[in-house]
Amino acid sequence: MGVLFVWEALFYCGSARRGERMRNRWIVKEINWQEAAALAEKVNVSPLLGAFLLSRGLLQPEEAHRFLNPSLDQLGDPMKLPDAEPAIRRLLLAKEKGERVLIYGDYDADGVTSTTLWTLFLRKLGIQVEPFVPHREREGYDLQNRAVDIAKEQGASLILTCDCGTRAVDVVEHAREHAIDVVITDHHAPGSALPRAVAVVNPQRVDSDYPYPHLCGAGVSFRLGEGMMCELGMPVANYRRAFLDLVTIGTVSDIMPLTGENRAMVAHGLPLLSNTRKLGLQKLLTIIGHTPGKELEPSKIGFQIGPRLNAAGRIDHANLALDLLLSENETEAETLAATLNDHNKLRQEIQDQITREAIAQIEAEELYSHKIILVKSPDWQGGVIGIVASRLMRDYYRPIFITTLDKESGMARGSIRSVSPVDIRPLLEYIEPLCDKCGGHKAAGGFSIRLERLSELEQALIHWGNLHIQNEQLLPTLEVDMEVQGSAITPQFVRELSALAPFGHGNPAPQLLCRKARVVNTKVSRSGEHLMMVLASGDRQFSAVAWGRGNALLKQGDTLDVVFTPEMDTYNNDGSVRWNVTDFRIANPMFEE
Repeated sequence: MGVLFVWEALFYCGSARRGERMRNRWIVKEINWQEAAALAEKVNVSPLLGAFLLSRGLLQPEEAHRFLNPSLDQLGDPMKLPDAEPAIRRLLLAKEKGERVLIYGDYDADGVTSTTLWTLFLRKLGIQVEPFVPHREREGYDLQNRAVDIAKEQGASLILTCDCGTRAVDVVEHAREHAIDVVITDHHAPGSALPRAVAVVNPQRVDSDYPYPHLCGAGVSFRLGEGMMCELGMPVANYRRAFLDLVTIGTVSDIMPLTGENRAMVAHGLPLLSNTRKLGLQKLLTIIGHTPGKELEPSKIGFQIGPRLNAAGRIDHANLALDLLLSENETEAETLAATLNDHNKLRQEIQDQITREAIAQIEAEELYSHKIILVKSPDWQGGVIGIVASRLMRDYYRPIFITTLDKESGMARGSIRSVSPVDIRPLLEYIEPLCDKCGGHKAAGGFSIRLERLSELEQALIHWGNLHIQNEQLLPTLEVDMEVQGSAITPQFVRELSALAPFGHGNPAPQLLCRKARVVNTKVSRSGEHLMMVLASGDRQFSAVAWGRGNALLKQGDTLDVVFTPEMDTYNNDGSVRWNVTDFRIANPMFEE
C-alpha cells in the first residue's frame, strides 16, 4: 500500500502565525485492490473492509481477524507484568496480617479511575484501604513525601500507588526509612533508575516481558488485580464485569491507543459503562444526556465524561471525582455530578481566557518562529494549562511548553504537548538536569523548574528544536484512507465501517475524500463556531457538519474537495448518512481529469 501526496498552500513551518490557518497536507493512501480482495476473502469480509484493514497496517489474516473480533482472551498473562509476583504477594500479606493500605493515585481521570478500582477491589477482598488523591497545586504531581506522612497518620504500613510513582526514587527511600513498604503501579516512562520499592509494576520498563506496553494506569491496575484473582483461584469473569467500565474511562481519557489489549478492553467496556451499576457514573451519564443501554462511543468519554472528572482536580480537588465514583448515596451522587458539571463549565471559561492571552503572547513576541514554543504567565491556573497547550499545539503545529509562574515559591510549573511526528521523550531527558521534576509520554509531559533557570530552559528548547526537529515534521498532515464517489456513501457502507470501531487514538475513524462536492446551502451554529452544510455529490445530497469552521466563507454553488467520516445521522434519526467533515477546500482545477 503506497501513498499519493496532495499538496495545497502549505505554510513554512518557521512562520506559523495564528492568523494564517495551517492547512493540512492531505496524504491519500493508494489502495491495492487485489491485495484487499485477497485479505478480505481470508477473513470473510468485503473487499471494501479489506482495504481499510490494509490501510491500518493489518496485513496478515490472523491479525486482521483479531482486530475485527476483539476478545478479552487476547489479553496477555498478567503475571508477565514486571514485578507482578512480589506486588501480589505483598498485597496478600497485607490481607493476611490485617494491615492498612494507603492507595495513592493521581488527580486526572486515569488516576481517579485507578484509585477507585483498587479501593473497591481490595475492600471486596477484605483489605483495609484508605484512598487518597493529591491536590494538583498543594501536593502536586507524582508520589510525594506527604504520602509517607499520610500513611503514618492513618497507620498504613503499605503504600500502593496507581498511575504514578515510577520516578519517585527519593520518596520511596523516605518511605523505607519509616518502615513503610511501597508497591508502584504505573505506566509512565521510567527514569534512569527505578525506585527501591517492593514492586514497580509498569509495562514501560525496559525489562518488561508483558506483550502490550500501552496500558493506561487503570489498565495496569486492572491487569494486576486480575493476576491477584488468579493467584487466589477465583474466576475473573465477574471481576472484569465489575471494573472494565473504569478501565474504559481511564484508557480513553488518557488518550491511549485503541489497539491490541486496549481495543479489546474498551470494546467490552463500553457496553458495561453504558449499563454501569456504579451510582456515581450513572448520575454523570445522566448529566451528559446519555440514555442507559444506548450505544456509547469513545468520543463521549473523551469529550464529556473525562473532562468532567478532570475538572475536579483542575478547578477544586480530585477528591470530588473520587467521591463520585465511590458514592453509594443517590443524593450525594447527584450533587457531586452536578458540581463536576459546573466545574467543567468554569474550566472552559478559564481555558478560553488563557488561550487568548497565550496567543497574544505568541504573536506579540513572534514565538511562532521557534520550533518549540514556550509561553508563561503568573496569572494562569495550573490545572487548566495542559488543555490550553493541546489547543496551541494544534493551532501552531509544534511542541508547546506552557508555564505558570509562582513568585512566592520561586517555581514555574508547566505542561508540555507535542505533535505526533516529534517524540518529546529525548527532549525530556535533555532538559531534566535543568528541572526540579520532569516526565511524561511521547506526546505529553509536565515539569517544574526554579524561576531563575527558566531562561536557560527557553534557550535549551530553542537549541534542541533547531538540532533535532526537521521542518517537515512541523507541517500538519491528514491521512486519507480512500477517495470515493458520493454515490457510494450509503447506510450499508457506514454499517460495514462500524466493524472497525471503537475509534479513537491509534485507530482513527475512516477518513474519506470526495472531490467536487457542490454546496447546496450553509448555516452557522448558534454559537458561531460550527458550519452546517448540505452538499451534493452526483445525484445525491448529504447533510454535513464541519466543527470549528463557522468562520469559513462559503456560498451556494461552491465546489469543494471534502475529507470526512461518514456516520448515521443520529440527530435527525431518519436513517440518512451525515458527513462529519474533517477538512475541506475549494476544489482545485489541477486535480481535474
